[in-house]
Amino acid sequence: MVPPWDVIFAFQIFLSAVLAAALVGKVVFLTLTLPSSRRVVRMNAVGLWWLAIPAEIACISLVWLAPQLGSLAVALLSISFNWYLGKLLQSGTSSCRCFGIPMKVSPAKLLANSILTICSCVLFQLTFPNHVVGVAASSVVAILMVIVLQNASSTASHEFESIDSPSRTPVATGTRITSLPESYVGTFLFVAPGCAPCGQLLESLTSPDISQLQLCVDSRVVGSERLSYMRSLENDRGLRLADESISRSLQAELGIAAFPTRLAVSDGRVASAEQGFRADSGSKLP
Repeated sequence: MVPPWDVIFAFQIFLSAVLAAALVGKVVFLTLTLPSSRRVVRMNAVGLWWLAIPAEIACISLVWLAPQLGSLAVALLSISFNWYLGKLLQSGTSSCRCFGIPMKVSPAKLLANSILTICSCVLFQLTFPNHVVGVAASSVVAILMVIVLQNASSTASHEFESIDSPSRTPVATGTRITSLPESYVGTFLFVAPGCAPCGQLLESLTSPDISQLQLCVDSRVVGSERLSYMRSLENDRGLRLADESISRSLQAELGIAAFPTRLAVSDGRVASAEQGFRADSGSKLP
């Protein structure tokens, strides 16, 4: 039985419309931002866009010119996007620009993106003559989708358990910080990937807050995860990272284990310190 052309046409319209919206959003953002901001060139998201934009153009073309191949391409692309969103969730990032404009990153968004994968599988089965092969290919795609979703969910949960609820060691006001000069004055904010309150706090920062803060990343985070998280912080609205040696020395000397932690230093001593995230103060700096 040959599937009705209008059903196939409807799936082609839906898939290409979603991809076109994402494509146009990215192009508009790049067009409006690149001439006036050199910082955007260094953004991780934009770096990935140079791969995503050609991929979206290719998928849109294939959906109409070769629906069988195009539907599989869209399915793999949507799974890749879900993998990327899962990495953002794990790092504590609360927004993305997949459609050009800032959008909240959440498990619900991953599930919504999975609809694109499901529709791609349906289109593949509708257009592939051998139903056995069609079902087998769709099953493989579905398994990949489930693996990506489970990995994002389980890893994020593990990070929240290990970082959001650490033991809290109070930092006494007036404590002399030996790793800093006696005349040192400044404010540090300790954050960690996978820390949801850290992401909320960073999103709420205003320009005056940003100019006064130096960000310190949890020293327990190492390797590529540390480098990726630090790069995302540095390229996000001009956030400034503290010197690595100072960051590690401060955390070790003061025993900072709760995130986020705001540490104000005056004349080389602790002027004020707030560890952890207080629900009563929201996500604003005290």
